[in-house]
Amino acid sequence: MHSGCDQRQSNDHAVAKASMLREIGLPTEDSVAQNNSDNRRAPPNNTNSSTSTNSASTTNSASNSSNSGAESLPSEGTTIPKTDETSTDRATEPTTRIEVNRTKPKSDAREQPWLPSDRIPRMQWEIQYEGNQPVGYIRRSVELSRVSDPAQNSKESTLRIEAESRVFITRKGQTIEQRTQVISIERPNGELLRLEGSLQNGTNKTRFQGSIRDGNLRFESIGDGQPVSVTIPWTEKDRGPFAIEQSLMRSPLTEKEIREVRYFDPIQIRMVDARLEALEFLETPIYDGTTERLLEIQSTSRIEDTERRAILWVDASGESHKSYLPGIDYRSFRCDSKTARLRAAQAEIEGLTIKDVPMFGDTPQIHTSTQATYRVELRSIDSKLSLSNRTNQAIRVINPRTAEVTVYGSSEVASISDESTSPFESEPNADPSSLRPSPIISSSNPQILLLGRLLLEAQGLSMSDSKSAKAVAIRDGIAKRLPVIPFDRSIRLAEKVLVAGKGHCVDHSVVLAATLRASQIPARIAIGFLANQSAARPMMAFHAWVEYHDGEHWIPIDSSRESSEFMPDRLKFTEVAFDSLNPYDDLLPTLRLASNLEVSVVQASTKP
Repeated sequence: MHSGCDQRQSNDHAVAKASMLREIGLPTEDSVAQNNSDNRRAPPNNTNSSTSTNSASTTNSASNSSNSGAESLPSEGTTIPKTDETSTDRATEPTTRIEVNRTKPKSDAREQPWLPSDRIPRMQWEIQYEGNQPVGYIRRSVELSRVSDPAQNSKESTLRIEAESRVFITRKGQTIEQRTQVISIERPNGELLRLEGSLQNGTNKTRFQGSIRDGNLRFESIGDGQPVSVTIPWTEKDRGPFAIEQSLMRSPLTEKEIREVRYFDPIQIRMVDARLEALEFLETPIYDGTTERLLEIQSTSRIEDTERRAILWVDASGESHKSYLPGIDYRSFRCDSKTARLRAAQAEIEGLTIKDVPMFGDTPQIHTSTQATYRVELRSIDSKLSLSNRTNQAIRVINPRTAEVTVYGSSEVASISDESTSPFESEPNADPSSLRPSPIISSSNPQILLLGRLLLEAQGLSMSDSKSAKAVAIRDGIAKRLPVIPFDRSIRLAEKVLVAGKGHCVDHSVVLAATLRASQIPARIAIGFLANQSAARPMMAFHAWVEYHDGEHWIPIDSSRESSEFMPDRLKFTEVAFDSLNPYDDLLPTLRLASNLEVSVVQASTKP
């Protein structure tokens, strides 16, 4: 018997690796062999980030990278493959190939606005990778603002520029979420007036603010440690944290041109001297797999005696499409908002430590009973316990972090005929969305339609038979034909699971729900935890299963288990439809709870 979804990762990543490399514009092994003479599929770089540590470099990319714009990305049915963490192709790292004309660096016309008024407001996104693994996203926005000047009793038109990033950094087996926000209030020409923001590493959070007064930048930072207050002399040439982006968009570089930009980095609390050296325009792969004619620029950033290099690729208008930090193998790609959020959620799941939930009490009884009552407690005081009271669960809330949950087996659920006597929330009618295809539950796919028809015919059934009979036949057929593998944190389309010929609990749920819907049976996916049968160390592991509507009730069903009999050996936290382009967000709330839960069996019984 399988106990939930094992957290061991699958080693079958050859196809996923090639797919990911093509997707993010890096060459596969085959294409490297064919184009070994002049490999221009270099990974992207970050821009004018002057990083001192891996963590700080991620933060700097949020405030300093010159990426901009938002282009269309993968289609709605795109499979999100899991990439082997060791698959970074070092041969694709860019190298200097052209001697830059070492003339005196030029400066752009600082008195001119860097962004035309018809391009405001503006929003741009980029997805970030470490090696070939997505780790987060950056969102930037530019909008009009007004700043009061008490001395002149007037209001001045300004720009409010904001960069917000969410990145998951894994070091020595531990993953920390890093959130950064940088807000800069500037004149249209990029002259800094004031800035503020925050940096959060795990549970540690630092807030900062600064303003230009009397020819100085006065900056304050307050966090868990000692407050920092500095005063930095400020000249007309000095700029805020978005200076490189502004310089490139106001006056795009030409081939072999050199430019110097000086700006303030609020994360490192230092002035940065950046030198931009343009190489040449070339057809360059971008995120969606196509190519664009982009200018490759080498960026060298200096903070006192420390020097960091980066490479970026910009178009003729000065907008960045991708960037690369070779020191930490860090890449960023311009993309659209849906893809950025999806990759961030994927990165969080990749970095989560998914722990089994300890169980106490008379645990063996739940595997042979038709009804079980659990006491569920959330150990963290920062969250509220949220459990589903639908289908086959009745909830009695004790306090915001504790509840008693009575779970009924499928036989008891099906026997309830009177809606008024139902112990859990009644749903006599299925939501119409539970019959429609979704981006992941692709019930209209020809393969899924054929699978449903063949499984019914194998049991001598047709579309006119009862929903319950059809559901059981489809469940049994999938259970026999689709071997169960450990949960590898990926979410795949139903037809992709069929092609793989095996699947974990989420894969099984997607295929089963899609096939039920294709057979005109409403279906949705339940997310929670499943108990193992170990007497030595009873635990509950993350698990997913399916619920179908028989015309009167929602009935739980699970093709990743050997038996079609549904026992009360699990707890459900939510139901999901995977109806968005970001299916990882449907799993994350439950996965985050695993390390903070404790479960006790209060009572288990069999209905006479």
